[in-house]
Amino acid sequence: MSSNSIRKYKRLMETSEELFSTMGYKAVSMDQIAEAAGISKMTIYKHFKSKEELFISVILDLMNRHYEVIENKLFKITGTMEKINYLMFYSLEGAKEFSLDFYKDIMTIPQIMNTVLIEKNKKNKVLFKRIIVDGMEKREIRKLDPDFVAEALITMVELIGKKYFNSIETKDDLQDMTKNIFDILKYGLLGGMEVNKNGQQRSVNES
Repeated sequence: MSSNSIRKYKRLMETSEELFSTMGYKAVSMDQIAEAAGISKMTIYKHFKSKEELFISVILDLMNRHYEVIENKLFKITGTMEKINYLMFYSLEGAKEFSLDFYKDIMTIPQIMNTVLIEKNKKNKVLFKRIIVDGMEKREIRKLDPDFVAEALITMVELIGKKYFNSIETKDDLQDMTKNIFDILKYGLLGGMEVNKNGQQRSVNES
């Protein structure tokens, strides 16, 4: 692309992110994006076949940036509980940047939800598996199959999101659901275990 085309594309993506983040998918039109970005609709369609394709591209770009930040910070943290707490804090703080309509449109439009969840689940599996392996090596997590548990956690989070998202009416509801999910992650992985003086894992129910 020429330097002018690159500048137009950058304006397109930045403007689309701003409008989608504040208004959601359904409330934003291609005309609004073109006008706000100072480009023609023809320019948009040179890069994206539809508004849906543009929206998904914006989400995936956001996701990649957020996961890069998370990965750079997460594995400098030593404890398993602290890692999960950081993930929760980052998720809660990050959610404040976006409108409830933004999240609802992702979770209630099947073709968008499916595409986004596939990519999100891939990234979450890498994070969860690494947290589990690190935790087992430090004897903070009981011995588990990292691949199986990572898949189980991802499935659980996805099912909870799909089941309860339609009942969410405010951003406080969304924050509460996020906290509950992370509580399950924390105490599902760490609950019921303690480490004795010799560094051996033992269930708290064992005599």
